[in-house]
Amino acid sequence: SSNPSNATRCRCMNKQPDVYLELALRALERVPRFLAERTLQVYLDDEFCQSAVERQLEIAGDALGQIRKLSPELFA
Repeated sequence: SSNPSNATRCRCMNKQPDVYLELALRALERVPRFLAERTLQVYLDDEFCQSAVERQLEIAGDALGQIRKLSPELFA
C-alpha cells in the first residue's frame, strides 16, 4: 500500500481532479525524454518512439478529459 502507483490508483477511484492532473503532467513530462536528441526524420523512422509519444499524449488527453467531466468550471 506504500507503493506510489497503488496510492495513485486508489486516489483515482475517488475521482479527484488533482490526481488526473498529476497523471497528465507525468505523461507529458515523458515526451521530451522520449524525443531526446532525435531529429524529426529519426522520429518519423522510429515506430516505437512514435507509439510511445502517442501513448503518453493519449494518457494526458484522457486524464484531462476526466478533469473536464469532474470539474467543467475549470474549462469555462
